Amino acid sequence: MTETEIQKKIVVFLKDVDCLVYRMNAGSYTNKIKPVPKGTPDLLVITPIGFIFWIEVKSETGMVSEIQEAEHKKLRTYSQSILVATSVEDVKKYII
Repeated sequence: MTETEIQKKIVVFLKDVDCLVYRMNAGSYTNKIKPVPKGTPDLLVITPIGFIFWIEVKSETGMVSEIQEAEHKKLRTYSQSILVATSVEDVKKYII
């Protein structure tokens, strides 16, 4: 399964459990202003009880790049939680 397919399934699950989900588009942009820095996790999630966390979606064989790891490290210095998920099951285990 591709990262895009996995991400779609994760978003459906999160919305089904009443989470707010925001997709971050760090890869490509059409003007000179980048919406988010390169390496930003794919999804920002807010649960119904106010828990906020980020999800980096990867395929079964996908690896976190150096630039992603650096951005994750920076976010963690701001007490942000980051989950690297390869499936909906990873997300279920994380929030339940």
